[in-house]
Amino acid sequence: MEAVAAASSIIGILGVIGQSVSGLAKLQKFFDEYERAPHLVKKLKGDISGLETTLLEVQEVVQLFQKAENVNSSEILKTSTATLDTQVKLCNDDVKLWVKETEDLNPKLKSGFKTFFTRLKFAMSGAERFQAFASDVIKHRQSIGNSLALLTV
Repeated sequence: MEAVAAASSIIGILGVIGQSVSGLAKLQKFFDEYERAPHLVKKLKGDISGLETTLLEVQEVVQLFQKAENVNSSEILKTSTATLDTQVKLCNDDVKLWVKETEDLNPKLKSGFKTFFTRLKFAMSGAERFQAFASDVIKHRQSIGNSLALLTV
């Protein structure tokens, strides 16, 4: 019974990671439209790419755990993955929100990067939201990385 619970926890984590990586890819594509983006957007793209890399690394580690899982370690694995599962789900919730906030913005409809940046800021409830967005990307990467470190100890 415990082995089934641990296996479902791992499968849940993998599913949520898949959704997050897909959303992050959409965000990367959104920001790729702006080759002459100011420093802040370029930094944000790098942070998004870093979060995507972290999630893909977590996916690899969890898949290794899934392959190596045995009945004796299932309760330990279930307990160890709880924090990681929570962090991945929180990240996925934010990624969905970020994708929704940027979905309707198409900078090619109006000319000029300044117009795009103004629309992006407006969509994210002003400059403070844009800064919070960048900060949240970094926080998710750190939280997931910390949870993964605890899992692999």
